[in-house]
Amino acid sequence: MLTAADLAGAPRFENGVWLMSDQISSEPCPVDTIKPVQPPDTAPDPLPNFFLAFDQKPVAGERLSAVDLWLVMCGKFSARERRGEEEAGKEFFTYPGFDKQCRPNSIDAFRAAAAASRTPERQRLQIRWVRAVLD
Repeated sequence: MLTAADLAGAPRFENGVWLMSDQISSEPCPVDTIKPVQPPDTAPDPLPNFFLAFDQKPVAGERLSAVDLWLVMCGKFSARERRGEEEAGKEFFTYPGFDKQCRPNSIDAFRAAAAASRTPERQRLQIRWVRAVLD
């Protein structure tokens, strides 16, 4: 989906190990950043595919070493009108340019969804670079 023109000037990230903050978890999940990389015992089950967005831009010539992310939704829930015996509730509607499996058909559709999904900074997921070597 991304072309060379889309990637031109894109930020570069530090290579190596990155750590996600546990601010969204109610259970602490300590990680020893000195030990070899392995999932902690408290790691959740793997997530399905998803998209994340961020605003940070590195200083010229430097790589990013910390990023605040938000989840890019492919649509939103809206109230559903009651139809006969059917219960009223919420129905999920995909944004224009997304299919029913939440796959964007263009970079413009993805960028519009990222803008529509933007969360306040204090609610964003934080990841930071820890070290350059995996083990």
